[in-house]
Amino acid sequence: MATVQPPRCAVLHTPAWPITAAILHEPETFGPTQPLAVFHAQRVLSCSPLAWREGVRPGQRRRQAQGACPHLVIVPFNADARMYEPLVQSIGALVPLIDVENPGSLLLATRGPSRYVGGDNALAVRLLTLASEGLSHANQGLNVDEVMTAGGGLGVGIADGRVAATLAARSSSRRGEPVVIQPGMQATADFLAPYAVKVLTAV
Repeated sequence: MATVQPPRCAVLHTPAWPITAAILHEPETFGPTQPLAVFHAQRVLSCSPLAWREGVRPGQRRRQAQGACPHLVIVPFNADARMYEPLVQSIGALVPLIDVENPGSLLLATRGPSRYVGGDNALAVRLLTLASEGLSHANQGLNVDEVMTAGGGLGVGIADGRVAATLAARSSSRRGEPVVIQPGMQATADFLAPYAVKVLTAV
């Protein structure tokens, strides 16, 4: 039986969207230069890079996090999903069919868009540009680069299949540049090989 090749996908990922959304929605309360953290059930759900450098970690209890960073600023858990809409609309100008898995992460098929812009690498750069433009429209008085840094960055990954593309996008947000995995089963297998099974099944 022939093996079915997974569809070529692109994922755009913001690691800590509630933090990004809070800054966009209430810049007078939440600033990109503050150590920020989102809590759920009294544990850290996500935190800004600045809070991370102070010792805050996802999963910590509130007391532990505030002990590590006494000046930690708490971001509401129920960040407004509508703040993500300008970004989606900006991407939609290029790609009409978008799957928003949750605010902060979207997926799209690359076959048509990649051909239109000149390849996967060009598409990755275009997606980052469009996303930044969309966030700029959400709040024109803010420095988008600073906002995105406070939210853990903005990453785009392109690969065969949703799982590989998602992990590539997460890697991209940490590295600060697009991650494009070459087409083909071997390239995908090589990229996924270092990941534990529990990571792959949780994506």
